[in-house]
Amino acid sequence: MSGGISATSAISLGLAAASTAATVAGKISEGQAGAASAASSAAASRYQAQVAENNRQIAEQNAQYAMAAGQTQAANTSLRGAAQVSALKAKQGASGISVNAGTAVDVRAGARQANQVDSETVLNNAQRQAYGYRVQGEGYGAQAGLDQQQASNFDRAGANASTAGFVGAGGSLLSGASSILGSWPKGGGGDTSYLLPTSMDPLGGGLS
Repeated sequence: MSGGISATSAISLGLAAASTAATVAGKISEGQAGAASAASSAAASRYQAQVAENNRQIAEQNAQYAMAAGQTQAANTSLRGAAQVSALKAKQGASGISVNAGTAVDVRAGARQANQVDSETVLNNAQRQAYGYRVQGEGYGAQAGLDQQQASNFDRAGANASTAGFVGAGGSLLSGASSILGSWPKGGGGDTSYLLPTSMDPLGGGLS
């Protein structure tokens, strides 16, 4: 069997080919697993980004509601104060004092000022509450942006993992093929009938 492929060599080459195939499949599977994991992480980040965006919108709505409620309450406070001043003037007139001079005017001016302070206090409280909601909303908006960026990073990582898997598989295939070719016996000819079943051996004389 000189110059041919021995049974041992054939087995070694077959094992090398099987090993190369397994390595190639492993590289591709590893790349796909990495891509799947990155895709899952990207989806989770996008979900968190949407939650943060929803919270931002809710915070803005709360800010608007707080301002609207504060403005309504301030207007009602002003109306009640005006009614109180009118009632005070009527009471002053009923008591027989001059309502357009002296102490009576000063008393009503003080009541109006107190009423204005009450209205402004209500409005200022509403503005502070709305400001708090808007600051909260800005935080949610920033978090949504970070989550979206993280999702994009995971997308890139997944694409890179998939590419790396195929590149690694290609490298393993080339390396394996080079190794197999390097192990292939030099020269040709020789008896290779031992690689065939006996029934297919033209010199075997049939089944043994």
